[in-house]
Amino acid sequence: MTPSPEGLHLSGFFAVRQTNYGGRACFAQRNISRGTIILESKEPVGCTVCYDFRKEVCHRCFHYEGGNTMKFKLSAEDLQAFVIKIYPSGKEMETLLKKGSFLGAGLWFCSDLCRRDFLTLRDVSVLLISFEKLLRLFQSQNKARAAQKSEETGADPIAADINKHIEQRWSQIETEWIPRLSKLKDTRQQMEAPILTEEEYISVRFVIDTLWRIRADNLKKELCTRNQAFECLQSNEISKIRRAPSLLMSQIKIFQTLYIILPFELKSFLTSTLFRHIIGADYANSFGIWELGLQSDARELLGYWMIPEASFFNHSCAPNVDKRRIGNTLHFVTNKDINANEQLCIDYSGILDLDVKERQKSFSENWFFNCTCDRCSLELKAV
Repeated sequence: MTPSPEGLHLSGFFAVRQTNYGGRACFAQRNISRGTIILESKEPVGCTVCYDFRKEVCHRCFHYEGGNTMKFKLSAEDLQAFVIKIYPSGKEMETLLKKGSFLGAGLWFCSDLCRRDFLTLRDVSVLLISFEKLLRLFQSQNKARAAQKSEETGADPIAADINKHIEQRWSQIETEWIPRLSKLKDTRQQMEAPILTEEEYISVRFVIDTLWRIRADNLKKELCTRNQAFECLQSNEISKIRRAPSLLMSQIKIFQTLYIILPFELKSFLTSTLFRHIIGADYANSFGIWELGLQSDARELLGYWMIPEASFFNHSCAPNVDKRRIGNTLHFVTNKDINANEQLCIDYSGILDLDVKERQKSFSENWFFNCTCDRCSLELKAV
């Protein structure tokens, strides 16, 4: 059962409450003036850059220059100077370096400042080891992936009782696959890794980033509001798989890859329960990382991030709160004066210029709800 977010102190401007229609929403705790930043998120619980933009977006501040490749990437010298000397887990990275040239963990940066800032993050070596091992595995699968594209792959047949079917598949992973894999040597385990698509590769990176951040917060040995809010997020695992049955097989491939490549620090932290919550919460609660400075219909979707503290805002097609990104910080800013106890709503989709029926279709397919905001109610009546 998902914990309730009520009682969490997410902001001095609003509180999360249960509504009379069954959902949870954010309500102003006092009168708020237009232009007020009611929430500022400097660090997500997890984020990733889309595959097509992996070399064109700074992995620290999300800077984007219209398709130009970022000028700075990680090198073996960076690791010697920053990571291996500082963090004990750098020994596994030293082993990776001895096996061949360092690939840069698939990370690119807009400046030396962003690169250095990234390298000084707590336990960054754990993240770099994971990304580097994943990149090496992914590149080793290039020929097999090209051959696989020409073959048709069917979805895992879904039984009438979808919940039971999903639980059975995960039970097989826990009771059969993991015990069998654990008996194999590391080199043999690598051969057991499933062939990933580009989308699955990015999903693996997202889960790695999320596990790393959650672990870092737990190491602080103090209550973390971000982690508490993350535990309260709604999962759309069942709804998503019901609409796209192939996702179940994809999720299992992602989990298997993680279990094979993760260093001990993260592997000991990985469970199927936590993994499924990360993936299920991602379906319903992630925010897009959008290109800055352009109209919504012209900007690029550069990646996505999960911000638990902001995930309790409901959607409205006439929102009273706007999202504004400045580098890797996301501000939630009121666009009108708001009275105490008034609900605070944001725009989920960036499709507010579409016809009401097209908006409703998009909400149903992507966020699993029918919008009943005042604007949609009026426009539907007119139709």
